[in-house]
Amino acid sequence: CAPCHGPDADGRGPAARGLDPAPADFRWGPILRTHSDAFVFWRITEGKHGTAMPRWNGVYDGRQRWTIVTYLRSVEGK
Repeated sequence: CAPCHGPDADGRGPAARGLDPAPADFRWGPILRTHSDAFVFWRITEGKHGTAMPRWNGVYDGRQRWTIVTYLRSVEGK
């Protein structure tokens, strides 16, 4: 996640440069405020069409994807 979303989950990772749309800022952006954990898990699983966000199903197992959701919730608002 960090190459695009950054080590601080702020959307400013080294691979984010030039991406349109830019990767989400999970610390202050609206993504986590407006979506349930289940939706965030689904988005990680399926990716997001029309963006650089790939599908992580088959790369990370379900437990790992839920760990990512938990991590994202922990950085929200920091």
